[in-house]
Amino acid sequence: MEELLENQSQFSLRLDGDSEMDAYVLSTIIKNMAELAKAVTLHEHPNTEVKTKVSALNKGSFEIGFVLECVAAYSLFIAGGGAPVAAQTIKTVIDVFNIKKHLKGKQPKEIKKLDNGSWGIVNEEGQTINIPNNSGAAFVNSTVQGLVQNIGTHIHVHSPDGNFSIKNHNGDHEFTPDDVKSIATPLLTTQETITRKVTTITCNLVIKKPDLLGRSSWEFKYKDRTIHAKIEDEDFLNTVHNGTPVRAGDYINATFEHSIEIDNSEQPIDSSEKYFIKTVHGSIQSSPTQIDLT
Repeated sequence: MEELLENQSQFSLRLDGDSEMDAYVLSTIIKNMAELAKAVTLHEHPNTEVKTKVSALNKGSFEIGFVLECVAAYSLFIAGGGAPVAAQTIKTVIDVFNIKKHLKGKQPKEIKKLDNGSWGIVNEEGQTINIPNNSGAAFVNSTVQGLVQNIGTHIHVHSPDGNFSIKNHNGDHEFTPDDVKSIATPLLTTQETITRKVTTITCNLVIKKPDLLGRSSWEFKYKDRTIHAKIEDEDFLNTVHNGTPVRAGDYINATFEHSIEIDNSEQPIDSSEKYFIKTVHGSIQSSPTQIDLT
């Protein structure tokens, strides 16, 4: 079983305005921010355990401290560019707010994938903001969109003419009252630009690397390539965790879902491919012949 590692990173949300705040509005902002951090993390790293804690409510303007904790397999512990998962998640969250600020409450004129793997998002005025691939993918996720909009709406309720900022280890990221209105404006980017194609397949899958104790993804050989699939068949997992022998080269017959995001041009989106094993039929089988696992 791959080693699990924990990392954490801190950020804060400062709200300008009155020294008092409606308890429901405050609790909703905190709840939505925690759900946003979790949604962004799981969108990029679905096998990660995520917790968000409130570290302090500081005096003066409402400054809410958060601690994001992520527990993931070692191979997922380091995200793109060498940043730990927790810190990368916070950066992605800030990127999503900055995209909404950039769009100024309007639909994007164009969303394009660049040759270097980043996204270029063009606003109605023809201005482009370039963002990393994971931030672009998070931005067009419907759950992320809804949570960001809710946060903007409740910040506006608290202080229609106030600024707010998000602070991480790179400094403060400021947003004006006009930015808040843009953030609170719903967009249709997810439905208009992204669809997810799901195909259900039943076949034999050769086991390359199982998880004998946990519930992280298994590595299989499917056709001529290696895939990573999360097993959702709890009965099968229980038999493995209770000691059923399994070796590299064994195989299972399973029904699984293959999903991939498709853009408006009917082109698959890089790094959006996912596999989920819904049902394992029968038990683990040993291959009578040597199988090439490469």
